[in-house]
Amino acid sequence: MTEKQKADAYAEFIAKYLGANPDAVLFVLAYTSYAHAIDDIVDNEIPQDLCRNQLLLRVLRMAPVLYANPFYLSHINMLYPLIILAHDNYVESLTYEHSNEQWKKALSDYLRQNVNEVILACIEIVGGYAQKVGAANVLRELAYKSHHTSEGIAC
Repeated sequence: MTEKQKADAYAEFIAKYLGANPDAVLFVLAYTSYAHAIDDIVDNEIPQDLCRNQLLLRVLRMAPVLYANPFYLSHINMLYPLIILAHDNYVESLTYEHSNEQWKKALSDYLRQNVNEVILACIEIVGGYAQKVGAANVLRELAYKSHHTSEGIAC
């Protein structure tokens, strides 16, 4: 799957499951962009037109905008704990990703998938539990294929 195909599939997914609520769409797109940008900083994957500090400052600037989103503020009681869990699990994943033990590497990969739980919670808020259940496998497959080679190696 090419990068464009991945992006198109994700856009279709978001439109299908969250399109009825523009604030939810904006929140999910901003949240996933924020999470990816943090990961880029941690992995030292800095765009060529920026230095590390510029990217860091842009990401820090994203936080107040992200957490002022009306959808987030309306559903903070449900979303906040999931966001904290996703963050904490990401931090924990960093301690395992370079381990020589295979189970720790696999756990690291698994722990990074918690952003999906935030997205699925948004889908449940917008469309109900059945909608969330229907979206879960689609999202997990999209996320897996976006972050792994065809051989199943995390990238």
